[in-house]
Amino acid sequence: MMLKMAVLAPIPSAKTRTHVKVYEGTVLRLERGARSQRELIQAGCELAGVPAPHGDAEVIALGAAALAASGLGEGAMELTIDLGHLGLMREVFTALNAPPVAAEAIRRAIAKRDPGGLDAALEGVRAPAALLRFVRALPQLAGDPSVLARAARQAPTPAVGRAIAELEAIVDAVVARGVPARLHVDLGEVRGFDYYTGVRFQGFVAGAAEAVLQGGRYDDLLGRYGRPSAAVGFAIDVEAAVGALEAAAGGGEAQLGPPDVEAVLVVGAPAASAALAAKLRVEGKRAAALLTAMPEREIAAYAARWGYGRVISAEPEDTGGRATKRANKRANKKEPRGKR
Repeated sequence: MMLKMAVLAPIPSAKTRTHVKVYEGTVLRLERGARSQRELIQAGCELAGVPAPHGDAEVIALGAAALAASGLGEGAMELTIDLGHLGLMREVFTALNAPPVAAEAIRRAIAKRDPGGLDAALEGVRAPAALLRFVRALPQLAGDPSVLARAARQAPTPAVGRAIAELEAIVDAVVARGVPARLHVDLGEVRGFDYYTGVRFQGFVAGAAEAVLQGGRYDDLLGRYGRPSAAVGFAIDVEAAVGALEAAAGGGEAQLGPPDVEAVLVVGAPAASAALAAKLRVEGKRAAALLTAMPEREIAAYAARWGYGRVISAEPEDTGGRATKRANKRANKKEPRGKR
């Protein structure tokens, strides 16, 4: 159980129903079976209105870039991002249609990588042989992204096959963005089953016993509050991140702090704009990609509202460049940066 203390940013475009929330604050977590709360300090970002794979890849890339900017993921502290897909797991359990007690036992056995326990939990479950074989294989379907091709060949239903294909597309989009991390796929991931609807990811670095980065897709969440929308986000465990930095510095004090540079908004095709934004961040600039289509006037208003000093296009001059220049002119007529 988790409570986030955060301020939700207004939606910049009613037509696109897209918004970004960036937060930092205290999180109170009650672990299952615990009698007391655990207090964490987290910083994160949530993106609504952008479906997979581009929304997922952009959030993963942003989380990795935030860690890299603080010094994590460099050299011996190489960042490893572990990727699972809870949408796949939901499809598996829907197809199994096991009684609740048996379903919970199956989930526990998969989580523990316990083949004997999994066989015992599946005993008496009536399901197609191909589906039962796939369930028994789940704890072993982990490794580098090539494991997805093996999983796709074993997919017992079209819905499971679509979930695997979606995770493959997310991995491809993350790779295309040049995320500075080693990718690891785990199709036996069952944590967050009741919360996440698609990809679930965690980031690990040397010097931190637990994940410094966690997140995933939760498309059902906003609908519970009257506004259905695709949504994905991440959170950085600030204390774990600082601890890893201090361990790398030999116990010295970690040096943190973002650069005070102009923010740039990159527009254009999602993959191209995300790649250019990532390149600019590597060069030390503050840059973000606009992943949903907006009219020129709305781009200008969006840039002005969120403090982007400049709008650039990932498209050639004759297709998107001229419109970007006009958007810059309109944005510069809006309220100055910093005023809300």
